[in-house]
Amino acid sequence: MSFNEILELHIKSIKERNIDKFASTISKEIYMILPNAKVITGYDHVIDFHRSWFGDPDWSMKLDKIAETIYDDLAILVYDVVYKDLDENGHEYELNYLLSLHFKKLDEGWKLIFDQNTRK
Repeated sequence: MSFNEILELHIKSIKERNIDKFASTISKEIYMILPNAKVITGYDHVIDFHRSWFGDPDWSMKLDKIAETIYDDLAILVYDVVYKDLDENGHEYELNYLLSLHFKKLDEGWKLIFDQNTRK
């Protein structure tokens, strides 16, 4: 798959909460930083986090790409994100943050290797 096809699949898998499609887009060696600065490393831990998150039906997110740099074997994208969800008491809240995605062209094709969420 081309980089653009993998990127489209990755974003679509999140919006559709499809863990199998999501899993096909990430590297076995992946690093993820959440808005609260918690770091999640490794394929299994990132999949476990997303499986739990995808199971929550209350959230939605809007992505606006604000930067993109693509090399022969590396792509870096930055999105402005508006994330909406319900807290444990059922009250709606909203987060605004930046999302940085780094994809690398590996032997098995383009894969996400780094995902950082930074609150504004």
